[in-house]
Amino acid sequence: MGNLYEYFSAPDDEAALRTFAAGPAAVGLQPLDVKGIDPYLLIGAAEALLTGKTFDDVAAQSRFNHLLSDPGPTARGSSR
Repeated sequence: MGNLYEYFSAPDDEAALRTFAAGPAAVGLQPLDVKGIDPYLLIGAAEALLTGKTFDDVAAQSRFNHLLSDPGPTARGSSR
């Protein structure tokens, strides 16, 4: 059994947090269907490939894997 993640793009942190209760599709945001992609390892590598940056540069960004809510079973985070 592994973790399943749901990824979407929101205009800002407040909009992202409002999205979690209903889910991205319910508020008109298109989720990215990559549920098995780990946010700490693979999203950073994907961003590096898409932007031409190194993984180290991506991971050094202050908002890389930044939590938007308190840690716990329903913690919410941001990859940027």
